[in-house]
Amino acid sequence: MIDNSFEKWQRADEEVRKNLPPGVKLVRTLRGHRGAVGRIAWSPAGRMLASPSWDKTIRLWDVGTGKCLHTLKGHTEPVYSVVFAPSGQMLVSTSADGTLKIWKKESGKLIRSQQTSGNVSRVAFDPKGQMFASCNEKGIVNFWNAATEKFSLSIENQPSTMTTEL
Repeated sequence: MIDNSFEKWQRADEEVRKNLPPGVKLVRTLRGHRGAVGRIAWSPAGRMLASPSWDKTIRLWDVGTGKCLHTLKGHTEPVYSVVFAPSGQMLVSTSADGTLKIWKKESGKLIRSQQTSGNVSRVAFDPKGQMFASCNEKGIVNFWNAATEKFSLSIENQPSTMTTEL
């Protein structure tokens, strides 16, 4: 049996190229995930891209060559988002498995895994890289100390009890 995936992807790229708006050029297609891709992130230097996926992995890509540098494995459910620390030394991922995972960027090594409550859907660093925040589907925002990678503060979204009469 002949594997025709290369030709299939080549045709798909050509179809995308034909439908791009004027002035937009397809430079590279990154392939490797076996599931939907979540909220991607650029490294601070702009030379690496991290792609979280429903295949439970994160891939780190060299933007210049399109080569996959690392495939990060450790989540047991779909990975929704990733973010690089402003220093560019680590990244944090969130998943439906209720964990935050902190990874070393250069090696792809898992530094820490932290269980949280509920599906952790998003994560963001403060501009100085001293803290990062995560949120879940219950409306809870957790703040973490980036230096110690420990929980710092939690804010729960409370429904408004204020009513207005017309």
